[in-house]
Parts: sequence; structure tokens; C-alpha cells
Amino acid sequence: MIDRLPIEIKLQLLKDYGIKSRPLKYINKDFYKLFNLIYKDKFFQLIDKNQFEINTNFKNSLNQLLSIFNQYLNPLIELIKPESINWEITFFLLVNRKFYFNDDCFIIQSNDKNYQFNSNNNELYSIKINSCQSFQFLKTIYLPSGFEYDFQIKLKNYKSSRGLGTTNFQIELSNQYDNHINGFKLIEYPPIHIHDMLPIDQSSILKIGSFKIPGNFLELIPIDLKIEELGMYPKINLEFEYIEFRLKDFEFLFYSVYQSNSNDIFFEEESMIVKSLERSFYTNLENIISLTIFKDINNNDIQLKQQKEEDSIELDISKIDRILEYYKSGERIFKLLTPFDQKKFKDHQSKVLKLWKLPFKLQN
Repeated sequence: MIDRLPIEIKLQLLKDYGIKSRPLKYINKDFYKLFNLIYKDKFFQLIDKNQFEINTNFKNSLNQLLSIFNQYLNPLIELIKPESINWEITFFLLVNRKFYFNDDCFIIQSNDKNYQFNSNNNELYSIKINSCQSFQFLKTIYLPSGFEYDFQIKLKNYKSSRGLGTTNFQIELSNQYDNHINGFKLIEYPPIHIHDMLPIDQSSILKIGSFKIPGNFLELIPIDLKIEELGMYPKINLEFEYIEFRLKDFEFLFYSVYQSNSNDIFFEEESMIVKSLERSFYTNLENIISLTIFKDINNNDIQLKQQKEEDSIELDISKIDRILEYYKSGERIFKLLTPFDQKKFKDHQSKVLKLWKLPFKLQN
């Protein structure tokens, strides 16, 4: 019987079959624990273990986010003890990433400064452009090699937004990287009339394109991200919340979450808690990635940045059940690329949690 094999052979089976080995973890407790430990090993291939151990901000933000899903996964969480972390979810939180529009990376040209950085409790959560001549967002990010991603952006379309249809979205292998993988580049523009397609006053997830980061082994790859609109017409009535790199899914143009057709309107407090927890986690994750990448450099600026952005969010344990209900609620309305696709399309049936709401996507 497979469950009687020596532990070394069990480990090799899980490693050899990769993601196809997921069903093996349900054979018995040993396999379940080993599967968790494999993802722990993958995580620490990307993140410096010493930095992880001393970085309380990151560990606190991770534990608060995981506590929500632990409540849902219990009693499976009991099977991984003495480990206290679900490393599979933690690894895919690292793989699937959200990047927020920090004001130090966003350059806006506007004569009357007709734009605003929206915040809640001193936490920046979106950038709203009422009118401007041009805007540019530049950032170097680090993503794991070997994965295929969807490049997405969450935004809101007010009234008759203009400028989005001529916005250039670009990612390419950073010139900081001169190692062993071939360069790649993605340049995309949304449809020219995208502002007429997006629903008014609704948050939408716009899919820009897909790409794969090559690599023969697991490592963090620097990627230059640029979003730029320099067209001749004013850019008006746009709000940007975050950029998301999510494991590749099916093809679509965008989807919107309609408050009027969902229960989300009853979860406004929980929605803000989730946004705060996710933003805190991904901010601290960026910090620990920087500390990992530049660990051999005496870079006090990185350390100071980490100390300045201390996580002040405390998750009220009594609200976890309500937050789980938030993850179970909601509807999304899709716009696909062609009328034929739209006619035959049926959305994925989430089992209990709405998988598209989760901050991570497991590999299929």
C-alpha cells in the first residue's frame, strides 16, 4: 500500500508528480503533512528564512489573513501540526500578487491637480483621476518564475471615462536581470471604446493580457511594469485600485461585481476589513521580498521603510465568521471577447467560497 512506503519515497512521489500529486495528500495524515512541507520548502526558496523569522510585521499580517481560511479549513488545519501555517496557501499568496497604486510610483500631469489619492484611516486604497493631461505608473516588481499569469487591473468607470482606451500597459524582463532566461515583453492596449463597455459606477476587473515567466528553477524574477497614457485628449473620470497578477484562467475582457445583484452591499464593513488585511499583507510581502533580494547590500532605506509601515491592523476574531460569509457572497457579470464566447459561457461554479474573491488562486 502506498501509505506504507518510507517517508523518503513519499516525498519523492509528491515532488516528481508536482501539482498532479495534490490528490495524494488526502491518502493519510503523513501525505498531508508532507505536502504542506513541500510548499514550505518552495516558499523559502523565494523568501530568506532569516528575514522571515525576524520580520514580525510580515508574520502578523500573514497570520491574520490565514486565520480566516483556517476557520474554513478546520479540521484539516489540525493535520499539519506541529506546523502552524498552511504553506500551500502561503506559497500561492506569494505567487498571486496585488500591487497598489502608491503615490510615489504614480506620475500625473494635471494643471489644476484635479485628482485625488483616496484613503481610509491613513491607508491609501485608490487613485481617482477627475481630469488630467497624462499619467504614468512605473514600478519594478518580483514574481516567481515558471508560472503563467493573467495581468489584470481593478478600476471604476465614472460617467463617460476617457483615456483608458489609449492607455499603454507594458511589462518586460527588467534590465536588472542578466541571468539565464530569455527576455520577454508584453505590450497591450484595451479596446479603444472600453469606456463605453465598462458599466457605470461599478468596480470592474479588466484583463490586460497573459504572459508566462520562463525559468528552469524557482526564483524571483524582476519585471518592469509601466502604465502610461500620453494621448492628446484629457483623461477623465477614472479610478484605479490595484494591479493583479493571478494564475492564468479562461479568456475574458472584464468582469464587474454588481452590488444590486449581490449580497455585497450587506458586507461593507467586512469588505473594508478584507481590503485592509490584503493590502497590509501585500505591502509587508513587498518589504520582505526587497529584504530578501538585497540581503547582501547594506540598504538602510529598505529597513526604514519596513519600520515605517508597521502593521497596525488587528483582526477582531469575532468577525471571522462574517468575513467568511463575505467570501461566500457576490455575483460577477462577465464580458467576453466575442458574442459567440459570451453566448456559450458559464462561470465557474464555486463550491462554497467564491474563488474569484480569494486573494490567491491555487494551481489547477
